[in-house]
Amino acid sequence: AESVLCHGERSARFRDIIDGFDGRKWFCKRADVDQWAIFGEYKGPLSNSPEDVHRRIEESARRKKEQDRKKTEEIARELSPEDFDRELEVAQHQLSLNEGDRLHLKGRGFSDPQIDEIGFRSLDRGQKISGLSENFPGYHPQYKSLGGGRKSILCPFPGIDGKWIGAQYRLQDLAPDEKGRYRWLSGNKIGGELPIACWDKVYRPDAWAIWAIEGTGIKPALAHFKLQFPVIGASGGLFATSPVQFRKTWEHLSKKYGTNKLRVAVDAGDVINPDVTQRLERQFVFWKQLAIDVEIAWWGQVTKDADDI
Repeated sequence: AESVLCHGERSARFRDIIDGFDGRKWFCKRADVDQWAIFGEYKGPLSNSPEDVHRRIEESARRKKEQDRKKTEEIARELSPEDFDRELEVAQHQLSLNEGDRLHLKGRGFSDPQIDEIGFRSLDRGQKISGLSENFPGYHPQYKSLGGGRKSILCPFPGIDGKWIGAQYRLQDLAPDEKGRYRWLSGNKIGGELPIACWDKVYRPDAWAIWAIEGTGIKPALAHFKLQFPVIGASGGLFATSPVQFRKTWEHLSKKYGTNKLRVAVDAGDVINPDVTQRLERQFVFWKQLAIDVEIAWWGQVTKDADDI
């Protein structure tokens, strides 16, 4: 059965039923208070007794009020994009990229000048970083560290003005029970939304499409430098969960290049993964609402054995 991990409805309680944006009903299977909730599709009957209808309305209002309160508090703690860019560069000046991490990035396809331009940095246990504010995303003032002190690569990404608006770190060593190498710097948001990457460092006046690629750092950056097309990137390919940031980025690039075409790159094996295809369907619904002309970049990448972009 399909399950969805949701941070947007994190005030939900066990067995709460909510309305999904896709018209389906979802019930809360598990929740970690103020952190996340896991939902499954609800296919059972809903009681229409006055008491149950009233209870559902009250629960919905309670969740909405709690979500609004939490979002207001989070936004108040956010750094401005200008301050994030400035403080990230403060951190970058104190960090370096070790040879092993540089070789990894070169193995992915980056050149040394590209690696240096992006400003990848190595993170590890025991590193001390000074000069950052207490609310800099992912910063631990007590330990003066970023990224939880894990051995990883810091992967910054720019917004529409070319300045750094966000960063994730790629874990180099995974525990047996860990899934996914990429982690956000905790609290890295703009207006309550996860930032959207805008890779547009190489200007190509004849670019006839804007590419949409899963991820924010390594993958969309590499695609941008290889294809020399503008690239929009979103963590997990979840463009629709940052609607304001995506729309702002799309309108900027669409106007700059005079195109309404969005070319979506699906990873190898995505089309036979039901969870991923459902995620893609939700993104296409979102893009259709924005009247964007969408096409899929296809080179036969049916299975994981095929090449990624």
